[in-house]
Amino acid sequence: MGDVFQRKQRTLLQMTISSKPPITRELPENGLLRLPQVLQYIPVSRSTVYSKIKTGAWPAPVRISQRVVAWKASDIRNLLERFEQGDAL
Repeated sequence: MGDVFQRKQRTLLQMTISSKPPITRELPENGLLRLPQVLQYIPVSRSTVYSKIKTGAWPAPVRISQRVVAWKASDIRNLLERFEQGDAL
């Protein structure tokens, strides 16, 4: 059952990535991205993002304050490059 879900998720992400031009050019070189900004580049659910972080497949955010986290733009850029290579799923 888990294999079917992973294949569907992989297919969806590959279709999404392959249907768009390389978007790493649009990312800032450095800085921080909040979750809504990350989800513009990686169209998955919030729970999928945190699930992938928990398994260590995707980069964890940095804590800005007690209730605020953000991702390094460089980490998201690297993740998108891994998507293009097929490594980040």
